[in-house]
Amino acid sequence: MKKKKQYEVTFILNNGEIGHLIEASSLVRARDKIMKHFVDDLSSPVIAISDGLVIIKQNIQYFKVHEYDFFEEV
Repeated sequence: MKKKKQYEVTFILNNGEIGHLIEASSLVRARDKIMKHFVDDLSSPVIAISDGLVIIKQNIQYFKVHEYDFFEEV
């Protein structure tokens, strides 16, 4: 088994939080995914996470990145 790191982004909103929306295998990739969601369409009031899920930018207070280890079978 090989130990690997995983990064998960949780958005803290005015009315709660949403986790597990963005996962990445490195901190740089997590940052790039966050930037992509925020910068892709600056004029849009929403972030399209997937086809059926959008977050209103105005409701986002902040986000946090959580690092955790997992074991991958080789």
